[in-house]
Amino acid sequence: LEEQRITLIEGEVARIHREEKRVHLTDGRELPYDRLVLANGAHPFVPPIPGATREGVVTLRTLADARQIIARVERAGARCVIIGGGLLGLEAAGGLLKRGANVTVLEGFERLLPRQLCEPAAELLRTRLEQEGLVIRTGVVVKALPGDEAVAGVMLESGEEVPADLVIISTGVRPNSYLARQAELEVRHGIVVDDELHTSDPEIFAAGDVAEHDGVLYGLWSAAYAQGQVAGVNAAGGEARFTGISRTTR
Repeated sequence: LEEQRITLIEGEVARIHREEKRVHLTDGRELPYDRLVLANGAHPFVPPIPGATREGVVTLRTLADARQIIARVERAGARCVIIGGGLLGLEAAGGLLKRGANVTVLEGFERLLPRQLCEPAAELLRTRLEQEGLVIRTGVVVKALPGDEAVAGVMLESGEEVPADLVIISTGVRPNSYLARQAELEVRHGIVVDDELHTSDPEIFAAGDVAEHDGVLYGLWSAAYAQGQVAGVNAAGGEARFTGISRTTR
């Protein structure tokens, strides 16, 4: 970073003052800027399910999350339930299977990967994953996560309870747009940006999971990488455009 003339500062931003062109940190420090890039990502969305705060109910977003999950499935045969049959949920399910866990995936839609696959393709995927040992339930609604201090299972709206030692909630992410809203930038689902990745303030850019371009929140690494390059070039006085990329995953 030093070789690239980048200064890394540890700290958390409390507020953006657009009129003064200053960023205020929670420890009282202030940083002046000519151009500002918001690349503060997203956070896991946790639906308001009763019991979601119990021990053993986790999300998967960080390295610490992954280590916590691994620690909980050290014993063979651990019962794991994943709420959400999207990309991240299925990737987590595959990793847990390899560690000897018994894994059940619960998806509210009638098929897996509802954002990516049509019904015939989703059925092919389901068949293959069930052959690998996954238990898959689609078209189900989670009512509660019963237990005492620790979670004991997943209660479905039908009244059925699926036993669980670990529950992973994988129901998507939400952009970290609080600072932008506070600064009165235009925010819809994410921070609204144009092809140059300007926000509604021409001196402030946004890129990655926090940015909404042409009505799209990508939530994918490839888009975040491309947007970061464009925002960086333009913030430094260059000229670059982001006109969208194919939302393919593999």
